[in-house]
Amino acid sequence: MNTLTHTLADGTTVTATEPAPGLRVYPVDPNKGSYDYTWAVGHHSGRLLVACDAQDEAEATAREIADFTDWTRTAEELRGDKTLDRHALRNLINHRTYGVFQYGSELPAPIRTSFTDEDIVRMAEGHESDDTDGLAIISDMAITEPFMYFDTSTFNDAFGEVMRRIHPERYAA
Repeated sequence: MNTLTHTLADGTTVTATEPAPGLRVYPVDPNKGSYDYTWAVGHHSGRLLVACDAQDEAEATAREIADFTDWTRTAEELRGDKTLDRHALRNLINHRTYGVFQYGSELPAPIRTSFTDEDIVRMAEGHESDDTDGLAIISDMAITEPFMYFDTSTFNDAFGEVMRRIHPERYAA
């Protein structure tokens, strides 16, 4: 695999590989991020997509998500694409690879302490046909923003709202 010089969103340049068109794999300084991961999968624009423990994991992750969209498009084109489902991408990364989905920024996002109806709908849509007692749903919520940052009471309220949408028959008045 060929190496190339890749410029990160903060202007830093690194040596990277391109295991899939538009996706770059490169080492990162774990002291600069919120995780102890030392490898990343990034968009060719310099935006971080996935944090990984090892180079081979990052390259496998890039190959796994290669067909999700046309990664050779600009970051602006991807952000403006209403058909690009970030929730589905996060699920693909977090459930089918060793990587951890990053929310498209080298900078930490503000932590939310409440949820919206849109958050509930998004989570419920991902589990519409889920006939479990909620274990899969609560597990997914625990690793999904914004739910992963809630205190126990707020998380439980959100979980209850998701369950009412998915299984209204269990919560009939």
